[in-house]
Amino acid sequence: MKLSPGDPFPHLLGRTPTDMMRMDYMPGRYIVLAFLPDSAPRAELRAVMAALAENEALFDDANRCFFGVLKHPQLIASAQDSPPGIRWFLDSEGDLFRQSGVAFNGDGDQGGWIVLDPSLRVMKTAPLSQAAETMRWVGALPHVDDHAGTRMFAPVLIVPRVFEPALCAELIAMHRNGRPVEGSVLVGDEDGSELQVDRDYRSTRQLSITDPDLKASVEDRIRRRLAPEILRGLRYEIQDIESCFVAAYDAAEGGRFRAHRDNLAPLQHRQFTFAINLNAEDYEGGDLRFLEFGTATYRAPTGGAIVFASSLLHEVTLITRGRRYVMLSFLIDRAAPAGVAGDQERRRAA
Repeated sequence: MKLSPGDPFPHLLGRTPTDMMRMDYMPGRYIVLAFLPDSAPRAELRAVMAALAENEALFDDANRCFFGVLKHPQLIASAQDSPPGIRWFLDSEGDLFRQSGVAFNGDGDQGGWIVLDPSLRVMKTAPLSQAAETMRWVGALPHVDDHAGTRMFAPVLIVPRVFEPALCAELIAMHRNGRPVEGSVLVGDEDGSELQVDRDYRSTRQLSITDPDLKASVEDRIRRRLAPEILRGLRYEIQDIESCFVAAYDAAEGGRFRAHRDNLAPLQHRQFTFAINLNAEDYEGGDLRFLEFGTATYRAPTGGAIVFASSLLHEVTLITRGRRYVMLSFLIDRAAPAGVAGDQERRRAA
């Protein structure tokens, strides 16, 4: 194994028997990978399958999941995913072996085990022959929030009192009196993506701020009250801001936004995301969670902003009571690829 504990794990993208899966959308749980090469002895493969069957209950997708990486054509032909937590990557060309740093030798591939922490960093590597020992070790791991031995915090900046109550109320009234549209997601690759509505993945209604006076008020507060804190706390000087919009997450409509990143292609120009809560006391659920840093949730106060790197995987949890209003936008870099303008997000491939 080239990888060792503490190393970041590559963001693999591969095909399973039922779907395409992205490793960078799987943080927040322990991930156990078994690389099963062509050259693995039959007895070794049987031991892996037996250990997996005996420990199937460990893999519930909430705390742990398992990925087997298969190269052998017969294994690939018979592979079947076992939801919720057991899946197989079909890797006939060995691309995932190479990307993962699993060594090759003259007689074939050298398989093995890799265990990742909830931040997608290596915790343990082991030879393929240590199937039972690896499963015992994985079964003894603590709750995912305790994997680091200390509490972890997402690298976010919370800034109170960016908008005064009157401006919050004006933005909410704009949304209520306007014609908001359903939030959509980008599906497909960079060359052939399209916008689609997927209410299970993203359920919001949003409206761009177009009134010149209201836009001027919003931009004035951002420049005067938010920009200095971003410069001080994140060492980033605002260049350009994408068009601001107000989004509503409604409990009656299952308001939520599942895990996503805001800067995937073709949106690489986004550097930071910021959200200003307009009514933080009027709803339950609907909070931000950063799965790479644990299960804790984050909520800015009414009129306050939360700012974070657009590369961070995050979700808006299901809102269970009331309606959350939030103003959103992105700080962009002129020198980065322009991508697609607007406030759309790329859907995960998993």
